[in-house]
Amino acid sequence: VSMQVRGRGEILTRLFGKTQSGFETKVDSADQWKTVRGSITVPEGTNAFWIRVTGLLDFDDVKILPEEEETMPDASKHQ
Repeated sequence: VSMQVRGRGEILTRLFGKTQSGFETKVDSADQWKTVRGSITVPEGTNAFWIRVTGLLDFDDVKILPEEEETMPDASKHQ
């Protein structure tokens, strides 16, 4: 999850399934946009995604994208 945010408040993201996963961020940047990023592990049986906002915040450029899996380097190509 990535977004541009300005204002004062708190953002809480959650994915719900058999378990919960998410992140929480406090923002205190009334005059400038701040980039907020976080990773969320998708729990089994996910059935809801939500963002809770407390305070007064502006959002722009909200992106929810899968992370690319990191691959281990292949030492055989260096032989």
